[in-house]
Amino acid sequence: MQVCIHRGNKEIRRSCVEVISHGKRLIIYLGLPLDAGKNDKKYLPNISGLDSNDDSLLAVHISYPHLDHFGLLSHITARYLQS
Repeated sequence: MQVCIHRGNKEIRRSCVEVISHGKRLIIYLGLPLDAGKNDKKYLPNISGLDSNDDSLLAVHISYPHLDHFGLLSHITARYLQS
């Protein structure tokens, strides 16, 4: 298993962590920076599958509804938007 911290390791808020195991991936949190002027796609991390189809990306997990944990969901591929 590998864990890649894309954002949030040296800052509070806008978290984004990717967990990789056996060629499959899970994103934990997809946070909007709280100092962002508006919710813009430019804040989306460069992670394969977020804005296109990639079968290795299984899901985006959000544990609770704070913008710094889910704020960028409106910019990802619709197939990951399931409850």
